[in-house]
Amino acid sequence: MQEIVNAVIKSVVGGLLAIAVPVLTGYAAKAIRKWNRRQDKSELEAAAKTAVKWAAQKMQDSLGKERYEAVADRIASKLPWVDKEDLEQAIEAAVHDLNAAAQ
Repeated sequence: MQEIVNAVIKSVVGGLLAIAVPVLTGYAAKAIRKWNRRQDKSELEAAAKTAVKWAAQKMQDSLGKERYEAVADRIASKLPWVDKEDLEQAIEAAVHDLNAAAQ
């Protein structure tokens, strides 16, 4: 009788583990990706603010397009994983923040 109970328990536990492990692994992977995106966004925002401030100080006589390209190149060299759309949004936000602080 004890052997049957042990066999049933092992079967049930094994079945639960077969279901639970992939589900928990999926949740863990989603949490890690979310955390990485937050870290990446934070790093991009900081790089954009620094680069925009640099351009405002060092490129005073340059046109906006030249400044933008210099800032974009500077950020892209440090963060090559950033796509063009995210880069543009980060630069625009940093310029907005800089202009708001100047007023």
